[in-house]
Amino acid sequence: MRIFKIILFAILVVFIVIQFIQPARNENGQVLQTDISNTYDIPDNIHALLKDACYDCHSNTTVYPLYANVQPVAWLLEKDVKEGKEKLNF
Repeated sequence: MRIFKIILFAILVVFIVIQFIQPARNENGQVLQTDISNTYDIPDNIHALLKDACYDCHSNTTVYPLYANVQPVAWLLEKDVKEGKEKLNF
């Protein structure tokens, strides 16, 4: 039982320490000249759908959810955003 408590305490300490290691965020906020809405004539309803469903992972205007401040979730989200922008960047 004592070893279990030591392991549990060690996991708790590691969890607390990793909270201080924050990844870089994708919150540039700039709409580039090459943005799809500046390049193509997109209907407003389609543009709104793209902004709601796709822009978080595929643009420079990521809006992070509240749980993105908890590690290791933030690392996973940042990895997904980076991969999403590599595949398609609006």
